[in-house]
Amino acid sequence: MYRTNWPDAKREAAILNRKVFMLPTKYLRFIISPERGVWASACEGINPADGYWIELADSFPDYRTFQNVIAHELVHMWQYHYGDEGEHNDIFWTFKAPLAKLGYTLEETY
Repeated sequence: MYRTNWPDAKREAAILNRKVFMLPTKYLRFIISPERGVWASACEGINPADGYWIELADSFPDYRTFQNVIAHELVHMWQYHYGDEGEHNDIFWTFKAPLAKLGYTLEETY
């Protein structure tokens, strides 16, 4: 079992952002919260002042799952940045091959 921590989340997001997403840092904010039945959520505020953040569960089965979930949520952040709804649509799936080349598995749910 892997216990989520903020430095790991920040590092993994920075690596993926540099290699794939190229997002402004305002999309790389994390909140770690007790597991709520899902491993993560990409969150968009009610108004622009609220910003964007990724809520992560406090634990994952292993570090690899943690990395794949961060990749998944960063796809949603990319969608938000470019005005997409953030759904698991055709735009979302365009990231499957580029992430696979880096060793990540993009799935709809984990």
